[in-house]
Amino acid sequence: MRLSVIVPVYNMAAEGKLKFCMDSLVNQTTKDYEIIAVDDASTDGSLEILRTYQERYPGKVRVITYPVNRRQGGAKNEGLRAASGEWIGFVDSDDWVTPDYYERLLAKAEETGADMVGCDYTMVSKQGFEPGETVENNTADQTGPLDEEKHRKLLLRPGSMVVKIYRRSVIQENGLSFPEGIFYEDNCAGALWSLYFTRFERVDAPLYYYYQHDASTVHRITPERCRDRMRAEEIFYEECGRRGFLERYGAEIEYCYTLLYYVVTLFSYLQGVRNPKLSFVRELRRGVTKRWPQFWENPYYKERVGEEEQRLIALQRKSDPGFYWYYRLKRLARSLRKSLTKKTLFCGLGALLGFGLLFGATFQGRGQRGRQVTDIVVFGDSVFTDIGGMEAIPDRLAQALDMSVYNASMGGTCASRLEKERRQDSATGSMSLAGLAKAVRGMDFTVQQTAGLRESNTEPFPGIIAGLAEIDFSRVEMVLIGKGLNDYHGGAVIDNPLDPYDEYSFLGAIRSAVKDLRERNPDVRIVLVTPAYAWYTAQGVTCEEIEYGGGFLEDYVNAELGLARELGVEAVDLYHDFYPHEREEDWELYTADGLHPNEAGREKIVQKIIDTLKPGDNR
Repeated sequence: MRLSVIVPVYNMAAEGKLKFCMDSLVNQTTKDYEIIAVDDASTDGSLEILRTYQERYPGKVRVITYPVNRRQGGAKNEGLRAASGEWIGFVDSDDWVTPDYYERLLAKAEETGADMVGCDYTMVSKQGFEPGETVENNTADQTGPLDEEKHRKLLLRPGSMVVKIYRRSVIQENGLSFPEGIFYEDNCAGALWSLYFTRFERVDAPLYYYYQHDASTVHRITPERCRDRMRAEEIFYEECGRRGFLERYGAEIEYCYTLLYYVVTLFSYLQGVRNPKLSFVRELRRGVTKRWPQFWENPYYKERVGEEEQRLIALQRKSDPGFYWYYRLKRLARSLRKSLTKKTLFCGLGALLGFGLLFGATFQGRGQRGRQVTDIVVFGDSVFTDIGGMEAIPDRLAQALDMSVYNASMGGTCASRLEKERRQDSATGSMSLAGLAKAVRGMDFTVQQTAGLRESNTEPFPGIIAGLAEIDFSRVEMVLIGKGLNDYHGGAVIDNPLDPYDEYSFLGAIRSAVKDLRERNPDVRIVLVTPAYAWYTAQGVTCEEIEYGGGFLEDYVNAELGLARELGVEAVDLYHDFYPHEREEDWELYTADGLHPNEAGREKIVQKIIDTLKPGDNR
């Protein structure tokens, strides 16, 4: 037998989820394989569905069942014991794969001599083979013969186990298995298993469909699941010690443990569990410091954990109650802000935050402020950031309007998904306006949080995404969209007459974004802010003299103004009759470099936006 595919199943009969998964597996183009479906004591008819497939496909589908639920780890272990294939694959029973999924992975293994092969996956919200957001499960620098350095990289980012195949002999020879009776079994197994394989290769395509729905394990946060994540890391640590990996890979193991046992669990618990307990928060800190007394000095922790999270964790190291009340009151203040009168709000918030500050410390900065307030959200490019060390335009707006503004602007990003990103939609694709609006609609930023950010300007992106994930968009009053300059630079198609919602076109991306934002909040006030006139001082030309494949900048601006009328949203025109541009040296009046506004330019843009908005008059 060449391949054994193991499918752990628990209560996936509804909405045809299990059938769609099984249909994708029985119709694989590869030959000589078996499907081992392990029913983990389902109570909803899943077992009957599996037995139907076993009858229809004798010799291809085998069903294993037992009376007591052992979670996915137990089901996978049962499948491993029953498997006879040279290769092992795993598929979650609510997901599905392309018809040539295993054929392509096995071909890559045969071609390269690899003993572990993977690919990318696509995140979708409906059944079918139309790709959604593509997630890079592993990176090219993790592939090839696995020396110590590449094993370190795989430890730090093992990727999902269901998007791989493994040579069974390696699993057997090294006694590899999964923790049983807990969720998050892959958190332990994925990283540990990777240390035993000698060559990893990947197919550069999204062949696995990850189905996002309300019943997905990752969408529900409970105290039990938080403890399961902690237990998974305890088992990971114990296995690494028993197998002799702690000395060689100590820094990597410390970081993995700290991240999953503590950082991820801490903030998901506080955000996702109703009435979180101080005792549990204290237990988390004591648990990580007992295992790793100075985890905050770990180089990977300093590099990879967001600055905001590091500041909050530093507060908890000083005082568990201080951190707990500061964090909870911060979230409570944001919620109360919408329901109190301004006078009551001022007094109430002052009292609440004053109480919190008795235990904590004041953190400043764009990310912190943004996560606390939700009046206005700004999706812009570098023009709206603090590039050059100058105060960002959204921060100036907050002061001028006396409103709370969250700055979700990211330099280098577009409204559209550029054509080159159709193959691999990572940094600028998922961080585009179209990608972010999709995340807001479903309030699921998984794609953004797992995107392979490699560009030099993306360092602030994870913190911005973390802040967006905290905002209650159903209560946001206004969204400002300041995109277009990078679409122009990237040569994005202005519009696709055959598909008005084509997110790879400039107008299609904005149409799609407005639609998604209105689905999340039908009453939100949306304002488009066009790009300003631009000079390219190094070339000695202006935006009237250069185009990058999609048209001149004014073409994009005029199209955007027309779209604003079509969609019934407001527009702030920063292009026409805004910057003087009669003389070559006019760029120095309001810009620092011809593109980005200087202090005078920022104040001019703020005033133009304020004049257009007329606060209090919602259209």
